[in-house]
Amino acid sequence: MGLQEGKTEEEIIKALGSPKVIAKEMLASHRIEQVKHNPTFSNVARAIVAIIGLVF
Repeated sequence: MGLQEGKTEEEIIKALGSPKVIAKEMLASHRIEQVKHNPTFSNVARAIVAIIGLVF
């Protein structure tokens, strides 16, 4: 991947982005999938909160 392309570890880390942002995006994606498979009020509320969390 990056090292094979001649990139430094620092460049790879910068390209990946913030671990906190990645975690928030993964959580929001998971919550949305839960709503698709089981659209309960609780799951919808959790998905909304996770999506709002992406902004802050």
